[in-house]
Amino acid sequence: TQIKNYLLDEFQDTSSMQWKNFIPLVSDSVASGNKNLVVGDVKQSIYRWRNSDWNILAHKIKDEYGESCEEDTLGDNWRSLREIVNFNNSFFSKLVHFLDSENIENVYSDVQQKINSERENPEGGYVNWKVWNEAAKGEKIDFKEEELQALYNDIKEVLSKGYKQKDIGILVRDKKKGVLVSKYLLERGVNVISSESLLVSSSNDVRLLVYLLKMFVDKDDVVNKFVLDNLRTLDQGETADIVKASNLPLFEQVEKYIQILKLGETKESIVYIQAFQDLVFDYNQKRSSDVNGFLSWWELEGKNVSIEGGSGINAVNILTIHKSKGLDFPVVFVPFCEWA
Repeated sequence: TQIKNYLLDEFQDTSSMQWKNFIPLVSDSVASGNKNLVVGDVKQSIYRWRNSDWNILAHKIKDEYGESCEEDTLGDNWRSLREIVNFNNSFFSKLVHFLDSENIENVYSDVQQKINSERENPEGGYVNWKVWNEAAKGEKIDFKEEELQALYNDIKEVLSKGYKQKDIGILVRDKKKGVLVSKYLLERGVNVISSESLLVSSSNDVRLLVYLLKMFVDKDDVVNKFVLDNLRTLDQGETADIVKASNLPLFEQVEKYIQILKLGETKESIVYIQAFQDLVFDYNQKRSSDVNGFLSWWELEGKNVSIEGGSGINAVNILTIHKSKGLDFPVVFVPFCEWA
């Protein structure tokens, strides 16, 4: 198979090594008179930890191909409402002058966007910027508590206007800040989803199912032996049914435990239980019905599987800026924005 044309998307995240691998392919195509398309935005180059080099898109690709390289800037915004676009145009146009870098100024020379004329109902949008006064020289003030309280108050106000918790996204710089925000909101009755809470293994119901599977496999374990001995002395009700269910094949065993213990009966837990059932079913179909094998796979891979998108859970989404790329929410908060 011969490939004549190449489309390289999200090109601002390309590393030097990747670019060196691309050059022979693209150069051969260009030399044969074929067209290729590179799509990217240097301003979106946020994956520096992957060794991406934004200079490749900003400069090097033009140096490599010279006059054969045509550049077209897409200046229409199809997503954001007018007030958001106006704010971004004003903010970034002014901010770039404080960075004291000719390269950065060139990158942001095309920052201005306009609302596409074909869009329906582009009006609206709202931006609220809160600034805490800088401490006097030599004085240390921790504004975390004030920022968290302000965030909580803003969330309550948004909810009072008819938005649901799942309509809200909170972007943080790192997981440490995410944990801080999660803990604060959970203590005040706000449901929260984070990358960690979306793990199937984060559900207490799923952990119970995994423990039951382990308990009947590793019967020599001191704790398991104690629980089993006590279960077998109770020849009635749920405990007797659990012991009987342990003799079933993997998938049927899990199904029976869920039925006996009435797991997944709330909106929050059913998403995790169904995801776990899917994992068990897939393992059973593609590998085997061996419980021991499944538990080994669970420890190596399964416990790191996340619920796709967290759909169906009415909770505030907390995620890092890196994880948020490509997503959108009706309401977005960015607390602790002092990492510029």
